[in-house]
Amino acid sequence: KILKGFKKTLEIKQFKIFSLKYNDFLFKRIKIEKNRLKIEEIILRLDFRKKKILNLAFKKVHNSFKTIFHAMVPKHTAIIKTKKNKLKKLIVIKFKIVINDSQKGPSELS
Repeated sequence: KILKGFKKTLEIKQFKIFSLKYNDFLFKRIKIEKNRLKIEEIILRLDFRKKKILNLAFKKVHNSFKTIFHAMVPKHTAIIKTKKNKLKKLIVIKFKIVINDSQKGPSELS
């Protein structure tokens, strides 16, 4: 009978220890999940800012390129075009030069 009581006491202590560890695990799991969500939110904000900055930079480069090319080769135009996939990711950058010939009309070089 003493052995049985000791065994029962040991099982209760082990259960309490297990319960404490399990609750600690659940608390840490929730904390990690919250941190993961915060990180994902930060990544989304940074991606948005990156795209905005890249678009602005592209517009500035395009305008500068167009202006410089026109200053070097009057009557002709240079254009930088981009092509994006369905996910709006940049896949191609093209440089086009339009030669304005008064007799033949504009023709395009790529």
